[in-house]
Amino acid sequence: MIVYLLTLLILSAPKPGAARTTHHSSLITDHSAVRLPPSWHAKQTMLADPDDPYWDAFWVYADEAPTYPLGWLFGDFVERSSDDPADVLTRHEIATEVSHRTNPQSPDYDPRAKRVARTMLMEMLAMERDAGVRLRTLSALWESCEIGDIEVADFLDDLLESEADPLVRPLMRTVIHCLRTGEGPCGD
Repeated sequence: MIVYLLTLLILSAPKPGAARTTHHSSLITDHSAVRLPPSWHAKQTMLADPDDPYWDAFWVYADEAPTYPLGWLFGDFVERSSDDPADVLTRHEIATEVSHRTNPQSPDYDPRAKRVARTMLMEMLAMERDAGVRLRTLSALWESCEIGDIEVADFLDDLLESEADPLVRPLMRTVIHCLRTGEGPCGD
């Protein structure tokens, strides 16, 4: 159900050679205010020359991330908190991996991961500076919550007060509404 909102993510372009996904901008109310995040520019640079040795560590991490325990992923997210393009894309990859483990429709779904991931994703979202990574982390957090999770809705309400990005704000409002009411594009 929430999958269509994930297309909002401008960073969802797959590895070279795979099918491309476009972003959905209907949730953006002020298109003039959209400034693409550094993660988007990093992704475009990487896709322009994926064989550049600079990206080798990212590709290795992306291939190995599915084997890492959630605690390691969180530690790596914190450790790679710089604005270096490879670090930004690695944090996006970490949020994506957590999402795979918490989404019941994913082949990598692990019901035990939902319990651990929720708190971890809240911390990741609170510390993330890049809007593209925040979008992915917010989506992963949404997937790890149940309808009626008022603690997360309140947490997101607090974050929304300082959220300036016109791509993140509408999704954050949607998640808050969905968690509080069960109305809208809530997943099961």
